[in-house]
Amino acid sequence: MSNLQPLNPTPDPRSNRPIGTTSGWTLCTIILVTGVVAFLVMDLWLLHGNNPVLIPAGSFLVLLLMAGVLLGFGQQIRRYKQGKGKITSIFASRIWLLAQAASRTGAILSGISAGILGSYQLAPDTVFLWEQSKYFALVAFSALLFCATGWLVEYWCRVDDDPENEGKETDNTGYLQSRC
Repeated sequence: MSNLQPLNPTPDPRSNRPIGTTSGWTLCTIILVTGVVAFLVMDLWLLHGNNPVLIPAGSFLVLLLMAGVLLGFGQQIRRYKQGKGKITSIFASRIWLLAQAASRTGAILSGISAGILGSYQLAPDTVFLWEQSKYFALVAFSALLFCATGWLVEYWCRVDDDPENEGKETDNTGYLQSRC
């Protein structure tokens, strides 16, 4: 039992990049692809005579609330990096994962909402579609804000070069390699 060693993450041998923030190009690609797919699917849906997709009027508030909460957690990380606060490493890693999920989920939701909005704009004008278009526009904007908040908090959660690790060998994930 004495020769138990902690589990170390094994890096992907195909990747030479350290773990970092989600690329802006990746998020833009997600928005574009999901927007085009949602537009095409909703256009076909309406073309076949089906009812439009409904969205509650206050849906955008949930995204704004989640963006605010994430921004609050991100501020704690930022204050810690400035030497003004205290956090645990598990808290920081959870916030980093939450920020990654937020940026990607926000990108997906903004693309889908924008695609459906575009499809509704090309559909025959009705009062119902006009109301739903306003709600989808609000959701698309809120999801884009959620995506941007996640991306910003991801940036704040980056691990800067640590002078204590200078000269020590690290693997390509940024973790120090174990010499056990």
